[in-house]
Amino acid sequence: MATFMYELKLVKGSDGVLDPAEHALIEEHFNYLKNLVREGRVLLAGRCMDAPCGFVIYRAASEQQARDMMDGDPAVAGKVMTAVCHPFRIALIGDPDEFLAHS
Repeated sequence: MATFMYELKLVKGSDGVLDPAEHALIEEHFNYLKNLVREGRVLLAGRCMDAPCGFVIYRAASEQQARDMMDGDPAVAGKVMTAVCHPFRIALIGDPDEFLAHS
């Protein structure tokens, strides 16, 4: 398995105002990522607090599978977000419980 990162950008821009259909796709996006976390395929997902973008760090068997997972994200498939996939190498990783304890 290799590690990848996909960068997400909200199509609507910085205002982040979504209509009900777009909001539903964002909910599906969140549930999609939660399922991938449960399967052990997503290490980390989150959004930037100062820009309309986010990142997903995940594992896939190949670059094609990584792209398929990204393209299968409901927010990407529904064109609420654009996404770009990159091969990713983790250089350092801390203990998530320790990190969160100091937040």
